[in-house]
Amino acid sequence: MKMALNMVLWRLWKMKVLWRGIGICFAILMALYAPLSSLADTKNPEWILHQKQRDSGKQTVYITADALKIVSDESGYEVVARAPAWDVIIYRPDNKLGMKMTVLGFRKFSPFGPLLARGVSSSFDTEGPDTIAGVKALKLKKSSGAELWLASEIKAAPEISDLLQSYNRFPVPGIPLKYRARTDSPEKALQAKKLVVETFDSQKISRVDKDFEYPTPKRWVKTQSEILSSAAKTNELNSIMEDLGVGSKLGK
Repeated sequence: MKMALNMVLWRLWKMKVLWRGIGICFAILMALYAPLSSLADTKNPEWILHQKQRDSGKQTVYITADALKIVSDESGYEVVARAPAWDVIIYRPDNKLGMKMTVLGFRKFSPFGPLLARGVSSSFDTEGPDTIAGVKALKLKKSSGAELWLASEIKAAPEISDLLQSYNRFPVPGIPLKYRARTDSPEKALQAKKLVVETFDSQKISRVDKDFEYPTPKRWVKTQSEILSSAAKTNELNSIMEDLGVGSKLGK
């Protein structure tokens, strides 16, 4: 009887040692995995920039090394592009309409006016490093007084810089954090600095693949007016046009 009891106690002790060893191994593996996971996030993180754009209002920009998404919080459309094909899709979630184009074609997508001349970055002088909304930036300045802050900390494919340049109608490629243009006031009585883009908050997180998924529109369109205007706004404009008895319905 005593021998049997000793055998049971011996087996229990061995099991305790075994589980303790498993626990130690698990802790070591977790300790090794944590820095590796952190390293992966550091190599390809996702940046979320909350901005205010002079023409489109508040917008949220999602950026990773090989993908871009711009959500116009006020106008209600979004722009998605990613490697390797870099197809650009502009999409309206409210009526599920989509418009597809290339990066080159996106240069002609002009919601905010004609694209400024490209290749004149030499007209900007480098002021030096700065920080905007927690993101390291390089400040540029023109002799006219215009000031531009481009993200130096965010690493992304050249296509992303090209798309953001087209979207914001800038002559300089890059990821804009803030742009203050020096333009005539409406009265033209004095020169006034005007904010074109400003980043007021930023986040750096682990990449979320879902943020960069291409939407699936119910219908593809070919005109900008169908994408830039919400369904409610389009109906309102159509109603006005019908009352006036002029023109044709938008999106038709």
